[in-house]
Amino acid sequence: MQVGSFLLASLVYHQQYLRESLNADHPIYRNAFFGNNELLSQLQHRVACRSARPSDRIRPTGVPPHIHLLAAIESQAQKMQELSVAVGALAPTVVEMMKAELSFNYLSPTELKASITRAFNDCGVPQLMESVRRQLSHPGHANAENCMPRDHGPAEEHVDSRSASQTLLVTQSRLTRAPSDFDIPSMSLLCAWEHWCCGDPSGRIGPYRFLQWQDLSTTRKRKTLSNYRCMMLEIQNKIPVNAWIQTPTVSQARTMLQSVVSELSIQDVTPKNRQRRTDQLKWSTALNEIRKNRRVLRQTHSLTAT
Repeated sequence: MQVGSFLLASLVYHQQYLRESLNADHPIYRNAFFGNNELLSQLQHRVACRSARPSDRIRPTGVPPHIHLLAAIESQAQKMQELSVAVGALAPTVVEMMKAELSFNYLSPTELKASITRAFNDCGVPQLMESVRRQLSHPGHANAENCMPRDHGPAEEHVDSRSASQTLLVTQSRLTRAPSDFDIPSMSLLCAWEHWCCGDPSGRIGPYRFLQWQDLSTTRKRKTLSNYRCMMLEIQNKIPVNAWIQTPTVSQARTMLQSVVSELSIQDVTPKNRQRRTDQLKWSTALNEIRKNRRVLRQTHSLTAT
């Protein structure tokens, strides 16, 4: 508890320095603490910077200032090791397949080309390239109109795949955008939208809007991705083309969401007459609410027509 109190006090005291020194899309800004200016203002009056006193509950530990440099070096070394493992995992698969073909007989240029093509097919390279090609040709996500019925005409498409980076991993000798243990997490609508636009805070996975069904390992995970995509496209399709940002910071992503969140078919009052913030609902709950409200609306229109 004492360490936690000290860290909180340090964040409050240095919050202005952090805002001036860190990038606008730094993961630290995703913490609810930095999104509540009123709370920050209240805590600033309770934090003072002075020399330690014998009566203080928290005392300085004398941690060397170069510790963060060592941590950064260790992080870079780990990333280099992971990259080496990823490349090493894919190369033997292609080499072994080629050796298997070469061991039977001499290959003509045509046969060699066919062997290499089969090896890349088994590694999932064509499927991955086709997915990227579709995103470039049809930047407003495919099959968006099939997620849920709409009250209005076709949504305008947003160009969002030409400049945002995508991370590729090797999973069971196949190139994917996510590791085998990855699943769309249960999180608030605000966090889900930030992941859709910017990726997860760890940087392990890029913007979730680029994920495809073949990037996930099980049928259940793919179904969750389908529902998640439907909810996020429900938001994205309400954002005007001139307001959409291709590679937004976390702050810009939040601004885009807040500009259209009131247009979602979600009541801000629960059946028990309790107020609720739409962006704090679980994304799956928000999706269920939208689908339920649209079913009721369709039934009402049907009864009116008869």
